[in-house]
Amino acid sequence: MSLDVKVYDNGDHTALVWLPADGKPIPGCLGFTIHRLKKEREKSAGCRHLLHGFVGFSDDDKLDPAAPWKHPVQRFMWWDYGVSPGGRCAVFGGAVVGKDKDHLQLSTADASALTPEMTISGQTTPTCRPISTRGSWPRSGCRARSRSRQKSKDRRPDCQHQNLPATS
Repeated sequence: MSLDVKVYDNGDHTALVWLPADGKPIPGCLGFTIHRLKKEREKSAGCRHLLHGFVGFSDDDKLDPAAPWKHPVQRFMWWDYGVSPGGRCAVFGGAVVGKDKDHLQLSTADASALTPEMTISGQTTPTCRPISTRGSWPRSGCRARSRSRQKSKDRRPDCQHQNLPATS
């Protein structure tokens, strides 16, 4: 059995999703390791990073820099903000198994293949583009509505959008 790992370009970060390829639970699985191969420039050699879960199994667990895999990711998805637009990355993952947090080991049998390398574009496509709510339309509409209410002496200081219903 192995993990099926998918990586999606999500603008300024990547979304990683994984599940066992056969859909069955991994015996003794307590978490996952995610390894990222990252290149900041086209011709750079790149470097490998182990993305640990940032939390252990208890409040007393301390991250061991020599074995960060002992703080595995304890979910089936991860948002990786350690990439930059224009950079390139590929990932692979594996399971961390054991009977408890003191008896962990890496399961090489459950490791995934390396994903295809992708460029973090941060760009739009013809069918998908970001919409900013911080542009001028809500503010100017709110101001215009606010000005008209001030004229009618019906102020509403919490005006957030131009289509709010009038209140008495």
